Amino acid sequence: MKLFITQMTISCSGDSFLAERILIVDDDIHVRELIDIGLSPMGYEVLQLDSAVDLIQQVKNTLPDVILLDFQMPEKDGLTALRELRAKGIVIPVIVLTGTADQNTAVQFFRSGATDFVPKPFDNDYLVIVAQRVIAHHSRNLIEKITEMIPYMTHLESCNWEQGKCTCKLGEVSLNALQMASEAMLNP
Repeated sequence: MKLFITQMTISCSGDSFLAERILIVDDDIHVRELIDIGLSPMGYEVLQLDSAVDLIQQVKNTLPDVILLDFQMPEKDGLTALRELRAKGIVIPVIVLTGTADQNTAVQFFRSGATDFVPKPFDNDYLVIVAQRVIAHHSRNLIEKITEMIPYMTHLESCNWEQGKCTCKLGEVSLNALQMASEAMLNP
């Protein structure tokens, strides 16, 4: 499996982190516009997609920091789209929006890699708080994993190399750290 990690631009404001981009995937223009009205004034770049059919390509082109994904859409439902994202190794946090708020549906989404679940109708302030929390958590995880890799990156210049391998075994440790980072991002 290939791992696709977002290129995240993070700005610090006190203890919070604000992502640049949120992708809304919902077939209802009114829902997308309502969410946009709540998020844009907070400094987020809000992108909209009216179908999940081209979601993977859109994600690769725009590199959103979080995806707000509707469950019930024509052509391709949100659960199928989420499973396709995860099958491609795309680990961007996904918040599911749905009018079908039963526990079985939520369990299916969480087992498929959803980060959070917001039932419709929702209060826009609540959705903004959930999005901020998910982004902050994901950002902290990425920063922690990158911080763990710094010793290895600075080590590369000073290590003894034999036959293309680091003799101090730090290379193996870094691969383990990278694997742990990948697992942490797959299960935010």
